[in-house]
Amino acid sequence: MVNEFAQWVDYGDSYLYYLFELANYFWCVILVIFAHQMELISKRAMWVWIAAFASPFIFNYVIFSPTLYGDQYIYTFEVVELAFDRQRIPGSNLWGGYNSTGYMAGFLLSFIPIPVLATLTSLGFANRIIAFAFYIWLSRIEHVSEKGILILCLIPSFILYTSLSLREALIIIPATVTLISYLRGKYIGMFLMMPFLYVLKFQVFTFVAIYLVSTILFRTHKSMFMFVIFVIAAFIGLFVFEEQVLEIINLYRLAFVAEDFENGYAGFGLYGLSHEFADITSTYDAIIESLKGIPVLLFIPLPWNWEGLLYAIQFFESVGLIFAFFYIIKKYSLTKVQAFYPLIFSFGVAFGLYALLVQNEGTFVRYRFEIVFPWMVALYYLGVSSTQSKELKTEAS
Repeated sequence: MVNEFAQWVDYGDSYLYYLFELANYFWCVILVIFAHQMELISKRAMWVWIAAFASPFIFNYVIFSPTLYGDQYIYTFEVVELAFDRQRIPGSNLWGGYNSTGYMAGFLLSFIPIPVLATLTSLGFANRIIAFAFYIWLSRIEHVSEKGILILCLIPSFILYTSLSLREALIIIPATVTLISYLRGKYIGMFLMMPFLYVLKFQVFTFVAIYLVSTILFRTHKSMFMFVIFVIAAFIGLFVFEEQVLEIINLYRLAFVAEDFENGYAGFGLYGLSHEFADITSTYDAIIESLKGIPVLLFIPLPWNWEGLLYAIQFFESVGLIFAFFYIIKKYSLTKVQAFYPLIFSFGVAFGLYALLVQNEGTFVRYRFEIVFPWMVALYYLGVSSTQSKELKTEAS
C-alpha cells in the first residue's frame, strides 16, 4: 500500500516492492555510515549492521507469508491512518480502551524516520532502526564489550522480530533498557520505558515490576535474608489471593486455547464453547502444571512439530540460549552475587507463568523471547559490572 489511493498489491509478485524498500534500506545504510563517522560504532559493527539491515527483505514474501505474523497488518494500518490523521478504529487511544496496544505501537513507530511507508515490510526497517539505536546505546555503556553486544544483537530471533512490522522491538528493547538502567542506577530510562511496557505488554511490565518491587522495597539485591523473606511472602500471597490469581490464569488459558482454535477466535466462538477445558483449581495444581510445562516452553518448537526451516532454527536457537544463560552465570560466578537472585527469581516467575499458558507454538516462541532476551542481557551486564567492581576492589587493597 503506497497511499490511500493506491491499490493493494501482493508484493511477492511485484518488483515495485523492492524499489520502494530499497529506498528504506539505503537510508538505513546512510545512518550506519554516519554513526561510524561519528565514532559511535566500530568498523566491524558498521559492516555487520549494513548486512543486518537487509534482513527485512528475506522474511516477508520470501521465507514465509506475512500472514504468518498477521499482527503486521494491524501496526502498518495504524501508522498509515496516523499519517492521514485518521483512526483505523474510532475511539482508539494511547493509554487505555479498545486497541490501545495497536494504537500505541503505531503511534511510536510513526516517529521513526523512514523515506517510504510503501509496503507491509516498511515498518521492518523502522524496527531495525530502533534496534540499531539500542545497539549504539548498549554498546557504549560502562563495562560491556562491543563484541559481546554485537553477538547479542545477532541472535536469530532478535533479527527476526526486529525485521518485521511487529511490536516486539517495542517490548524487548524497553524491557532491556529498564533492567539495565536500574542495574546501573540510572533511573531515567526506567521511568521512561515502564509506561510504554504497561500498554504494549502488560505481562512483561508485571515481570519487570516484580523485580523492581523486590529490590526497591525488600532490598533483595543486598540481603539473602530479605530475598528469602520476599520469596516466602510471594508464596503466601499466592495462597491468600488464590481465587483471584487462578481466575486470571484460567482466563488467559482459555484465551490462548481460543487463539489456537481452527479459524482463531471466530472458530472458537462457533464451536469452542461446546468443548470442555480443564481449569486449574488450586495453587498446588498450578505449580505442578507449570513445572511440567517449563521443558516444553524451553524447547518449542519441538522437532515433531516443525513446519519449515524457521521452526528448526528457533529450536536450535532455544538450545543455544539455554547454554548461553548457563555460560554467563558460570563465567561471571553470578551465584556469588546477591543481585543475581532477585533477577533470576523474576525471570523464573515469568517463565513459570508462561509455561502454564502454552498453546500456540508460534505465539509462545515470541513470548519466550520477550523475556529471555532482556533478562539475558541484564545477567550479562550484572556479570561484567560485578567482575569489574571486584577487580577494582582487589587493586585498591
